[in-house]
Amino acid sequence: MSLPRGTRGKPRIARRQANHGIAIGTGDRYSAGTIAPRGVGSQTTTITTLMNVQEIASAIKGLANVYVRNWNQGCVDLNRNFDFLWDLNKFAPSVRNDVASADPASVVFHGTAAFSEPETQSVKWVMDTYSKVRWFVDLHAYAGDILYSWGSDTNQASYPHMNFLNSSYDAVRGIVTDTPGSGSAYGEYTPNAEFTTNKAARDPK
Repeated sequence: MSLPRGTRGKPRIARRQANHGIAIGTGDRYSAGTIAPRGVGSQTTTITTLMNVQEIASAIKGLANVYVRNWNQGCVDLNRNFDFLWDLNKFAPSVRNDVASADPASVVFHGTAAFSEPETQSVKWVMDTYSKVRWFVDLHAYAGDILYSWGSDTNQASYPHMNFLNSSYDAVRGIVTDTPGSGSAYGEYTPNAEFTTNKAARDPK
């Protein structure tokens, strides 16, 4: 974990990587191809974590067929162990099986509680300690998608009350084919200005 301190008042970036063992080299390639040439690291506070150390080592040695979960008791999918929508009841019943599982035998087992694993507890400590982080980048090696800002549902900018803190929308989140504002359909609120900024950061000119 590298925590160089940026100049006071400048933006802070937190970067998380290697939740899963299949993400070998993802963060290294991102740093070499994106951050370093643009000088971001020299201007910000950059936080880099290698989360799933055991599975990364296992993948490098070729000791396992599925490089997803950690090696703790129960084998937890770390990406699904954070408190952000850890509770499956916050998602629509039709999509819950795709989001995570409470079954320890599942490859997407989310653990016995949010932040039950030392790896995710470490990330929580970093985010709590460096509370002025303004940009968060989570790197994965699956699907080739760029999700902004939340990735938990369709983005929308018309209904501020539709957000992941509003429990009245529990059990309807996660259906990306519906139209937010139509009946009980839900979309994650992201202001237009923020959405535009996120897109610009993804593909700077």
